[in-house]
Amino acid sequence: MSLLNTDFRVRSCNITEDILLKSYGKTFDDWVLLTFSSEMAEAERLYREFVRAGLKADAPWKEITGQIYLGSEKFISKIKKFISGKETIREIPKTQRYITRPSLEDIFKQKDKSNKDKAVYEAHVRYGYTLKDTADYLGVHYATVSRIVKRVEEKKLYCKT
Repeated sequence: MSLLNTDFRVRSCNITEDILLKSYGKTFDDWVLLTFSSEMAEAERLYREFVRAGLKADAPWKEITGQIYLGSEKFISKIKKFISGKETIREIPKTQRYITRPSLEDIFKQKDKSNKDKAVYEAHVRYGYTLKDTADYLGVHYATVSRIVKRVEEKKLYCKT
């Protein structure tokens, strides 16, 4: 019985059993097991323990950032630097391209009434938050947020002429 799905093996590693057998005299399953120990019986025991420990662990999905990024803070920081400035590329889903955006809490932190409208505008236009997300955070209806965004846009147009 194979430990891993053959389709997964070929797609994820670009390694076929034929290549492993010809190059190393090992199957893919052997190769995986040998990462745990050089003795097959011990490798199988350690692999079982590894799988059991994984079954008891919390699902990693809770730790995903930006829909697809899973890793340490250092890794996420590197990703943020890499995708910074690419927020306008529409081929990248919004949740993935706006990983670098500040939280709504940070956007509205210490904003007085006169700057709040600008913060609402920036949250929606610059950082890609939906009207509903912003409205929920502020405790108002999304139509109110829409009117604020429109008012700020009109002020910007009025000031430019």
